[in-house]
Amino acid sequence: SRDRTPGLLAARQGIRVLRHERPRGYGAALKTGIRAARHPWIVVIDADGTYPASAVPRLLDGCASFDVIVGARAGRNAHDSWPRALVKELFRVFAQSITGASIPDLNSGLRAFRREVAERYFDLLPDGFSFTTTTTVAAIADGLAVRFTPIDYLPRVGRSKVRPIPDTLRIGRQVLRLGIRFAPLRTAAWVAGTCALMFALSSAWHAATSGPTSVDVGYLVAGGTALALGAYGEGRVRRRPLQTERGT
Repeated sequence: SRDRTPGLLAARQGIRVLRHERPRGYGAALKTGIRAARHPWIVVIDADGTYPASAVPRLLDGCASFDVIVGARAGRNAHDSWPRALVKELFRVFAQSITGASIPDLNSGLRAFRREVAERYFDLLPDGFSFTTTTTVAAIADGLAVRFTPIDYLPRVGRSKVRPIPDTLRIGRQVLRLGIRFAPLRTAAWVAGTCALMFALSSAWHAATSGPTSVDVGYLVAGGTALALGAYGEGRVRRRPLQTERGT
């Protein structure tokens, strides 16, 4: 952080401040903190005032029965502008389709998890803003016990550091990567469905103009190839029984 956060934290007793020599990203900061943690449970919370710290005890209530507990945002402040809400909903629906579970909040910045859970997925966890999305999808897809507990979402203090286009593309790439790793056939079905839609649109356009072309057939071949690769990958994926619960 380039603001006064490190100095303000260092002035408080009982807080150990860890710093990178250069900015490395949200996820990199969390991974450094997790590696340095001394206790079995980790709680992460964004420092923009949107997540109430008073909700942490409620998240940890009954934590012995779970591996990950996510604070699912609620309230009027939880609603985004329609372009951002549309993209987030698309990611959420895709994540639900590859995990087979309901995911009320895919990337909440308030969550608690066992330290070994994060360490288990360090090879998947990115240095950017996809950290929370990755832990949610990976834990559910891998059959860990995940609970979603509703929390209030408050107005933001300051400005967001999220860059809409590049960070959205990175998150999309990461979600696709998770789908290929944990549910290759379901992910391939999404690709095949997209190819089928493109085939229908392309065929309709060419039928009304120049007539069918090899491009139309290419969409079908691409979709079929994706399904074949997905079926092959599915046979190599080891899945454990899904175990999720939504808190009340």
